[in-house]
Amino acid sequence: MQNISKTDKSKIKKWKRVFVIFLVIAIIISVANMFSMCALKDYGKRTYVAEGFTIASKVKIAIAEFYEKEKHFPNNNQEAGLPEANQIVGQSVKAVEILPKGKIKITYNNKLADNAFIILEAVLDDKDKITWQCRESDLLEIRIIPALCRGQIDDFNSQNKVGYL
Repeated sequence: MQNISKTDKSKIKKWKRVFVIFLVIAIIISVANMFSMCALKDYGKRTYVAEGFTIASKVKIAIAEFYEKEKHFPNNNQEAGLPEANQIVGQSVKAVEILPKGKIKITYNNKLADNAFIILEAVLDDKDKITWQCRESDLLEIRIIPALCRGQIDDFNSQNKVGYL
């Protein structure tokens, strides 16, 4: 058998340390990757929700123009001069419908949760300026709703003694 010199032993110890450091770095990267994948999943869902708000912005304009002329809100898409609700669609949006009293219902398809919805409501100030408030949602993952909207739904539900659907 060959005798291992002291220099060879120190080289082996050095490589053992390098290998352990490599393993620790690999574990840290794996854990960080695990958390980022969860965040990306939520990011995709939030993107789908945001698409509904983007599509609804055109409906908001139609409602505001109708209100400016008629001094009341339209009761449906047809009255506002818009296509049927199921024709206002997107990648994750199934329909955008005008409801009575200045409300818009954004209904999502199965990319998010089939038939999940968010309802926006027009609120008038003293000068008849319209602002939009989120009122209801049946999205089970409340964290994917935009933060401002989440707070408005919480406030609305607490004032009206309702929970999340």
